Amino acid sequence: MSFIPHEIADILEVIPQQPKPEPVETAGGKASFFPVRLRRLSLIRGGSIFHDFNDLRVLVPVQKEKDLPYVILGRDSIFKRFHVTFQENLKRYIMEHHKWARRRA
Repeated sequence: MSFIPHEIADILEVIPQQPKPEPVETAGGKASFFPVRLRRLSLIRGGSIFHDFNDLRVLVPVQKEKDLPYVILGRDSIFKRFHVTFQENLKRYIMEHHKWARRRA
């Protein structure tokens, strides 16, 4: 799944009046999140839109005290469309759309 911080959801004004929490098992243990739909999420590279996601379901922490420090992009959306290579030693990553990905031998 993809997650956004409560603070960002608040800024985007997507928090429902009565959120319906869902239990989620995270790396830090169990936590409660509520789902929201983002009409559009744009990935930006070099100041230009690289890819748009429409009607994207994301999860938001229920408790502000347990807010996320950053956005977490999940396999359910991002990694289904892109081949992602992490180059840890260079502190960078490469995202290639699956339609244009270089052929690997």
